[in-house]
Amino acid sequence: MKYKALITDFDGTLVGLGFTPSPQVKEAVRRLLESDIKVCIATGRTYHGIIESVCQQLNLTDLQIASAGAQIIDPKTNKIIWEEYLPEKEARSIVEFLINDSHPFALEIEEYVFTDDEDIKIRYGAGILFKEIKKADLSKVSKVFVPDISLEHSLRELFPNLNVIVAGLRIRHALDITSKKASKELAVLELAKILNIDPEEMIGLGDGYNDIPLLSVCGFKVAMENAPEELKEIADVIVPIVEQDGFLTLTNLLLQPNGDLLSKE
Repeated sequence: MKYKALITDFDGTLVGLGFTPSPQVKEAVRRLLESDIKVCIATGRTYHGIIESVCQQLNLTDLQIASAGAQIIDPKTNKIIWEEYLPEKEARSIVEFLINDSHPFALEIEEYVFTDDEDIKIRYGAGILFKEIKKADLSKVSKVFVPDISLEHSLRELFPNLNVIVAGLRIRHALDITSKKASKELAVLELAKILNIDPEEMIGLGDGYNDIPLLSVCGFKVAMENAPEELKEIADVIVPIVEQDGFLTLTNLLLQPNGDLLSKE
């Protein structure tokens, strides 16, 4: 099988806690690109800020998946080429619920993040364009970010028509809330259509529960060693954690000198 694209999670997979690709990752990505393998990030993060910076550092020009699968971005132009919004009625209801109960949150709309919470601004990091919640167009919300994961079950019960996903770092989790039509799985399938690549020709790489949908639609599935058992159970290969150059290990498997690429056998 000649694999044509690697779809990789970001936090804990491509980068560690510093959010900066290691020299080993940079070299591995360079080798993949030179071998005509597309490298596409699939992340819960908004594209602007950290992801945009890493794409520049890695010279990634292929399409990228952001906002928990609600957006596909062209890093050459920074334009959104595909997007799924929350239904406006649901967006208004969840915003009202969060405001009435004084829960901090943020809305991702196009290239902006709308929030009134200073801690959330710090958490999003540098390079983000922030606006006040009152200025948000609730008909164009791609993702709601809620840092309090204790709300997971109540939000799922109150908003069964939305995706409520636990995401984030190993040491700091949050909730990503999107339309039912937006997920890493659905975004990968849309990406495959746009690139005219069979999903069976894609490799999925992840380390968290929210990567199970990502791996499920890729022809070859790779989990990091620190991934939950549910993810490792569906993986064809398990590679070391990011701090032990798991991404490089996968690249070496992909680009074996004898040309015998990964196989499920």
